[in-house]
Amino acid sequence: MFKTAPLCIAVCADAEQSFRSRTWAMDCAIATQNMLLMAHALELGSVIIDFQRPEHKTLLKLVRDLLRIPEGVKLMFMLPIGYPDEQPTPPPRMELNQIIYLEKYGQK
Repeated sequence: MFKTAPLCIAVCADAEQSFRSRTWAMDCAIATQNMLLMAHALELGSVIIDFQRPEHKTLLKLVRDLLRIPEGVKLMFMLPIGYPDEQPTPPPRMELNQIIYLEKYGQK
């Protein structure tokens, strides 16, 4: 995927530069989601590669080395962006009454 995508965006966090904020991980996730939504609006394809997942440990090291990301800077996500080869059908969605509760958790 990285080899064929015309653009890959690495989303990184430097906690030392976060102005003592503890929300840097959430900030990265929000920025990543916004980029994904804009790519979709431009009819581009993308997927979020989450480097926090244990199964991406080998890929994480490879990308860190390739991009020369310094120690102390956390590589959070990667967004390969390009024109999709296919338009997959969206997965089925849950009914709202399965995920929304009234006043208290579990209350319909």
